[in-house]
Amino acid sequence: MMHPDLNDAVLKANLNEEVWNVLEIKARLWTNGDKQELIKRAVAAYKEPIQFMESAHCPKCGQLAEERLDTFDTVNGVVIDGVPTIVCNHCGNKAWDLLLIGKLEQMALSLPSGTKTSLDEMMSIH
Repeated sequence: MMHPDLNDAVLKANLNEEVWNVLEIKARLWTNGDKQELIKRAVAAYKEPIQFMESAHCPKCGQLAEERLDTFDTVNGVVIDGVPTIVCNHCGNKAWDLLLIGKLEQMALSLPSGTKTSLDEMMSIH
């Protein structure tokens, strides 16, 4: 039997009781009570189509822009395909979700410069 640890207390504090109870039950059924392993498997298996914005405006010129999957080049020279990008039809400016890009930049630091990858590959757990 696994005993609760500090990680469980932190995780539990951020979940409501119903979600915590279901997490514990499913962990007992499928991962011998290892909640982190269950979450790792769930994250690896989770796949849904990316929801694009209905309408967007260019942060540079204010004109109508479209959100689509495009290429993002990180600071350290990693190229990531398939990143949701707001592209202005008027001036060509590109904009990204800063939190997403920040995380991709952080993850790209562990990859050699010149690496070409995709968002799908970056989201996979090995």
